[in-house]
Amino acid sequence: YALVSMLAMMGAYLTNWALNYLNYTTRIVFKSCRVLPVMAFRTLLVGQRYSLSQYAAGSVLVVGIATFSMGDAEGTPNFSWAGIILISLALVCDAMTANMEERCFFRIRNAATHAEVMLYLSCFATVYSGAVLIISGEVWEAIPHSMRHTATVPMICTFSVMGYVTVCLILLIIKNFGATNAE
Repeated sequence: YALVSMLAMMGAYLTNWALNYLNYTTRIVFKSCRVLPVMAFRTLLVGQRYSLSQYAAGSVLVVGIATFSMGDAEGTPNFSWAGIILISLALVCDAMTANMEERCFFRIRNAATHAEVMLYLSCFATVYSGAVLIISGEVWEAIPHSMRHTATVPMICTFSVMGYVTVCLILLIIKNFGATNAE
């Protein structure tokens, strides 16, 4: 649980950090490519083999999503090497997270319950995120900001609840259909 939670938190943190160097459209295009690293890590971690046609289908999906996302772009894509490296590391973390969730929690003899996985992952993520906020000093900026702009607090809470619901749904998809189909 500790390792999977760390990978999930790092994937989110690296994705948000990459936004300092990439515009949102570029972030979406890169994140839409997640299916290919998930397939690659599924081969390494779970032993699942994919045919050339399955990789081709994944590639077509990525190209389609990227084309759709670029068509809606307000500006030109922003490519910074720092951003590309950060978002690529985030994709690796995301791919490892999904596959390790499947392998460690759901594809074992005494599979974990959905509630158990959510509880432990959330507990570890809370500790890790809190540590990062304190060590980076961001918490000392966030508290006064939230006190000055109280309207942001309900938005943050809503965002957190929606994130929790999203993770619940993704875990259910991973449990029932596998990591590749979830991504």
